[in-house]
Amino acid sequence: DVYKRQYQRRVHGDSLNSITIRFMNHSEDPFVKLSPPQHKVAMIFHEPNYIKKGVDKKGFRNIYHNVPYDHFEETMISETTTLLRPHHIRIPDDFPKEDVLKFLYSNAFDTKRTANMIKEHLKWLANPEFFFADEITKSYLERGYVYLAGRDYQLRPVMVVSLGRCNPAVDKVHNFAKALAVITNMCKKYMFVNGKIENNIVLVDLNQKGLTDIPLTYVKEILDLLNTHFPCMIHNIFIIHSPFSLRASWSIIKNLLPDYAIEKIGFLEENDWSPLQKAVPMHVLEMKYGGRAPDRTVFWPPSIPDEPEVNTASSPSPRKGVGSYARASSQSGYKGMRISTQGNGSDRMRLLSDALPPTEEKEDKGFCGLKWTSKTKKSLTSEHPEDQGCLLI
Repeated sequence: DVYKRQYQRRVHGDSLNSITIRFMNHSEDPFVKLSPPQHKVAMIFHEPNYIKKGVDKKGFRNIYHNVPYDHFEETMISETTTLLRPHHIRIPDDFPKEDVLKFLYSNAFDTKRTANMIKEHLKWLANPEFFFADEITKSYLERGYVYLAGRDYQLRPVMVVSLGRCNPAVDKVHNFAKALAVITNMCKKYMFVNGKIENNIVLVDLNQKGLTDIPLTYVKEILDLLNTHFPCMIHNIFIIHSPFSLRASWSIIKNLLPDYAIEKIGFLEENDWSPLQKAVPMHVLEMKYGGRAPDRTVFWPPSIPDEPEVNTASSPSPRKGVGSYARASSQSGYKGMRISTQGNGSDRMRLLSDALPPTEEKEDKGFCGLKWTSKTKKSLTSEHPEDQGCLLI
C-alpha cells in the first residue's frame, strides 16, 4: 500500500522525496524501521579511493551523492541529457543527476546507450507493479525468494536472492523480478543514506541448481532488471551452493562481463564461509550460511537485527588506503575500534581472500576463491571493450 500510494501521488505530480517526507512526518510508513541508526551512520567516513577509483572511462564510483564530480563526468551528463531532447524526453526535475551518472558508468560512458536506457527506465518508473507488493508478489516474498537479512559492517543492506527455491516451470520470472524490485527499492529508499551508504551486498543461493534447472532466459530477465533500473548499487555478490557445472563454466561466462563486475562476483566453496563472515556480521548471517542467526522461516514483512554488533574477529582488518572506515566514538560503546570495509578492485580481492596480488606469471585464488590471473584481467579489458557496461552491478 505504501508503494501504491507513492505511485498514485507521483502520477499526480508530487515528487517521490516529498512523499517520503510526508510519510515519515506522520509515521504512516511501516518500513521506516529499516532505516540505519543515525549515530552509526555518522561514524562512516569514506576514503577518496573508495568514493572513486580511476579516471574518465576507466574510473569507477561507489559514492555518487554529496561528492564533487570532475569535468569529464559533468560533460558526459550534459551530453546525455542533450541526446534525449530530440526524442521529446525531458528528465524529470526529481530524477537525480546522480542517477544519470550511474547509468553512464554502467554503460562505459556510451552516451547513446545511456540515453536509451534512461528512456526505458523512465517508462518503468510509471509502472506501479514494481513499487508495491500485490498478492502474487507478496506470495513470492513470503516464500523467501528474495528477502532482507540485515546490514554488513558498513551498514550496507544484505539481500538474499534464493534462486534455488524457485521452479521456473511454475514460478514466472516476471513475478520473481517484481519481488526482487520491491526488495531492492526498499533498500534504496529506507536503508541507503546519500553519501554514506549507497551499495548493498547480495547473497545468491542456487541450492545446487545449474543452467539446466534455471534457464538462461530466466537469469537474463533478472539481470536486465538490475542492469536497467538499479545502476551501480551492488557492492559484492556471493554465489552460494552453486553446482560444479556452473563454477566450471564461469571462465566462459565472465568473458561477457566488464572487469569491475568480475571483481564483485565470487563463488563460495562448500562449507567455507570465511569470505562471507569477513564481510557480514555473524549475528546477521543465518546458520546455513555459517553465521549465528537462526535460519529464517518468516521472510515477509522484512525484519532485520536492530543493532549491528561489531566482531573484531570477523570484521576485515583495516589497511591503509583501502576502502572506507568508521571511527567509533567513546559514546558508541566501541571505544578505539576501527571498522573497515572492503576496498575496490584487487585491493578488495586481497582483503577478502587474504591472498597476495597475483603476478604476471602466477595464478592465484582471488576474491572468494575465484581463480584468476593478471593476464586474464588484462585480456578481458583489452579484447572485449564492447562488453564494458553490459551488466550493471
